[in-house]
Amino acid sequence: MLAALAAQPGPIHNVTIQDVPEPDAPQGSEVIVRMLTSTFNPSDAVTVSGAYASRTEFPLVPGFEGVGVVERIGPEVPSTLLGRRVLPIGSAGAWQELKRTDHTWCIPVPDDIPTDVACFVYINPLTAYLMVERFCGDARTVLIDGASTTIARHLQELLDQRGIETVMVGRGWSGEGVDKHVDVAFDCVGGETGR
Repeated sequence: MLAALAAQPGPIHNVTIQDVPEPDAPQGSEVIVRMLTSTFNPSDAVTVSGAYASRTEFPLVPGFEGVGVVERIGPEVPSTLLGRRVLPIGSAGAWQELKRTDHTWCIPVPDDIPTDVACFVYINPLTAYLMVERFCGDARTVLIDGASTTIARHLQELLDQRGIETVMVGRGWSGEGVDKHVDVAFDCVGGETGR
């Protein structure tokens, strides 16, 4: 089977497509998920860089987000999961044809959600939800930089639902010109650019 593989920590462009052995039959509560689609999230590049050395082993198949169909199940897995479209979350490995994981990490995807939409529901939406829940309880106005990023749009939608005003700023913003008190500011760019 084909897999994108990072042989060692480094830049994302060092990831190569390789032919690797298919996983053995699933054991216990494991499943084998045939990946239909996967995404690229900046967290994939961070992981490939070796930033999480204490919990990342190389060689590594990156990819935290994707959707697949449960193709094979272990003896402890409910048979109703076989053939289901799922988000196999909780670990990297979406950038390969077959991903082996525990069935408890597989979130069934409702039939009315298209695959190309469902593959984006893990990292950014959950992060945005947690940010709003943790930091915006009493906020009336929130500033969000990186206005064109996916997570900024998720934040804005969640804040709008709560009646919280958002001030969106984009690329090239000098940090001046917002003549408004804000209760919370979210940096959706990070790194040197976001400072």
